[in-house]
Amino acid sequence: MANKNKDIFLMELQDVYERMKDSSAFNCKDQTPDGLIAHGDEFYELYLVIHIVNGECITLRNHSADSWYIDCYAGDNISIERNNISLEWWDDEGRQHFTIIPFDAICWIDSYSAKIDWNVLKIGN
Repeated sequence: MANKNKDIFLMELQDVYERMKDSSAFNCKDQTPDGLIAHGDEFYELYLVIHIVNGECITLRNHSADSWYIDCYAGDNISIERNNISLEWWDDEGRQHFTIIPFDAICWIDSYSAKIDWNVLKIGN
């Protein structure tokens, strides 16, 4: 990956990671489920999909509702290193995964968001 492209990629990756943390509901513990329902568009589930040259994809997410529940960021983590990125994520069964991916092994990244049904939390409380 050329240095210019690498710098652009790193900026995009860092931007998505910051949005993952910002859109997580960990900093609104004082909100009730009713408050989250009223202002729920500010907090959403953000997904980051990393496409690797071997055809695999790793999907990271911010676990926004879990972050609200435990009052700290519970989302998946990215650490940008010299020529690699380290990823730490949890699958749907609660198993933790960790891997290091060289920049040259990444084809592209994609991100999307999903609305959280805060009514589910209200029922659960």
